[in-house]
Amino acid sequence: MKSGKRLRDDAFIDATWQQSVKQAATLEESKKYYEAYEIYQGLAESFKGLREVGEVEGKASQLRDSHEVKDAIREEQQQIRKQTIEVQRRLKQSQSCSPRAGWYIHLPVRTGIKSPANREALSRSHHHFQIGD
Repeated sequence: MKSGKRLRDDAFIDATWQQSVKQAATLEESKKYYEAYEIYQGLAESFKGLREVGEVEGKASQLRDSHEVKDAIREEQQQIRKQTIEVQRRLKQSQSCSPRAGWYIHLPVRTGIKSPANREALSRSHHHFQIGD
């Protein structure tokens, strides 16, 4: 809709907005601040130009300054760094493999929303990617 490729649908915009704001508020009430922050931040980015986003930008900013969200952001960045290092290590290690042999990289998959409640599940979720033939 923003790009003009689709006609503006105010009812859809309002329904989607209200549902997401309600979800974020419920998460915030449940003290799941990082998850609420991600929704508010996403709303501000996605709906800018479609409706007024000042209120959710303010909520996102307020939550971003909280200790809980700062810790979650820091931990997420550490996980990304660890995954990057692991990929680089495995790729370097695999350089001695025959390119025809076909080999696998076993990587944890980032799930998007990360909170203390799902860290254990995140650490157990892995996917195999085949590289080569």
